Amino acid sequence: MIITNLVENLEQSNNNSYKDFAAQQAQRQFVRELSETSFFESYRALFYTAFCFAFLAQVASAISSYSFFETLLQAKILNPYLLVSAVIGILVSVEVIKYTVVNKSFKELFALQPKQNLPLFIIAFLVSSLSIYASITGGGNLGIDTTKPQTVSKQFDTEIAALKTDITGITNRNSWKGQVYLPTKEKNLVYAKETEIAALKAKKEAALQAVAAENTTNATQFKIGFAAFELLFFVCTVFVWYYKRRSSIEFLAASPATITRATVQLAPNNEQGTTPNIPPNTDTPPAPSKRIGFVFGTAKPKKETLPNNENRTTIIVNENSNGFRVCKHCQKEYIYKHNKQQYCSETCRVAAWEQRNGKRLKKRKVGKSTASLF
Repeated sequence: MIITNLVENLEQSNNNSYKDFAAQQAQRQFVRELSETSFFESYRALFYTAFCFAFLAQVASAISSYSFFETLLQAKILNPYLLVSAVIGILVSVEVIKYTVVNKSFKELFALQPKQNLPLFIIAFLVSSLSIYASITGGGNLGIDTTKPQTVSKQFDTEIAALKTDITGITNRNSWKGQVYLPTKEKNLVYAKETEIAALKAKKEAALQAVAAENTTNATQFKIGFAAFELLFFVCTVFVWYYKRRSSIEFLAASPATITRATVQLAPNNEQGTTPNIPPNTDTPPAPSKRIGFVFGTAKPKKETLPNNENRTTIIVNENSNGFRVCKHCQKEYIYKHNKQQYCSETCRVAAWEQRNGKRLKKRKVGKSTASLF
């Protein structure tokens, strides 16, 4: 009985431990999923994907627009090589202008200080409208199979021509001096072949109508597809610039002391009432300059005369200390004059030496060539 109770208690304890462990693992998983991560790191892969898809959508737009411009210029340019060169030149020009003005517009729209450049927006709208119309129309032309109606017509025309040849042969062998004398059997044969020709013509018309309907459906689907490519280009471009804006705001929020042109415009200097002079085209914040001791001093560094048994240590300068150090004797802050200064005054330096050595420091006369620095 006692052993049974021990086993039950052990199983219950193990179950509770397993439940606690499972709960802790679930909590850790929740923390990993919901922990705050930077927007830049979280969506960086999506940013590059959107950039690539925008490029591919623009390439698809150029491909579909080729047939539109080719149809437009085909009546005026008869030389095929000159026609291809002209169409490619127009395509490249339209797509380059579209890419430039659209990205410039979104750049000013998503800037930290947004601008409203109406002429640029109008140019971007007109060029984009031309590109979208050419892409949709040319995409519809790509969906039309021009060879299929010809193939269907050729197939039926071959059969019809064979039947007409048979009828001609029958009439030729039953003609005499320009007159045709057809027996009843031959008349029935000619009538059957004429009926078959009429049936083939009806089938040809129905087949051509089916091909035309299929081409219309394909053209509509291609138009919708290339319209989706145009929409994909704008959606990806918007996300690219939105990502750049959010990442910039996140960077500025993480490092508020960084001085850039954007932060200067957003938060001007309240003490002076003026904006610092920032060089143009400063896209990245300047690297923080390391503070050096002699910048904050007022006197030139001189050679220090110390007792022979005094230890000399190198002090690491804190870049965020603004030129202040803490005296090793009195623990007060002071502005250091050279990089090896450890004490705030001559008194603290001498007192620290006397404390380390257990004796008083005798004063002696100092020549002009040696000066006492702390």
